[in-house]
Amino acid sequence: MEVETVRPAFIFALFVVHHTAASDRSRPYVVKCPADKHVIADPLDAGTRVTWNPDVDVVFGDHGSGIREKWIGPRSGQPGDYYTHHQSPYTISYSAINFSGNVLQDGCVFRIFVRVVRCTYLRAPINGYVSCSYGNIYGSNCNTYCFPGFQLVGNPVSRCERNGEWSGTRPVCI
Repeated sequence: MEVETVRPAFIFALFVVHHTAASDRSRPYVVKCPADKHVIADPLDAGTRVTWNPDVDVVFGDHGSGIREKWIGPRSGQPGDYYTHHQSPYTISYSAINFSGNVLQDGCVFRIFVRVVRCTYLRAPINGYVSCSYGNIYGSNCNTYCFPGFQLVGNPVSRCERNGEWSGTRPVCI
């Protein structure tokens, strides 16, 4: 008569796994969560697309049964969505549940702030005027013109740059 020795060890292993999962009363915890994101709107625009990688940037851990699922909050935007300064800041939240059913609600929370860069209003030179394509926002081009009888000295085009400064030096009308 043969004795089967593998089966009791297998049953014991199942009992240990089941017992550990059933006795896990701790919630998941945050291992990694993005910091608040401060972004600048695209040139000539009021917003921009903001991305992050939930698989890499949002990580939960668990002391017991392991993480079953993580999900983004219902009022949160998705990675790659278009975010505008009109509704800034946006709150993004992630939650997680472990295999024992313990939930960490809104465990990872970060905000997205969208800022429109503006340059100072470009002053017209004496004996001239300025015409701007989109006012004084980042990406706008302004052309300087002289009144009849005056000549422009310098580059007539200035661009509102990402740093909030106008490109080049200001031309004059002589």
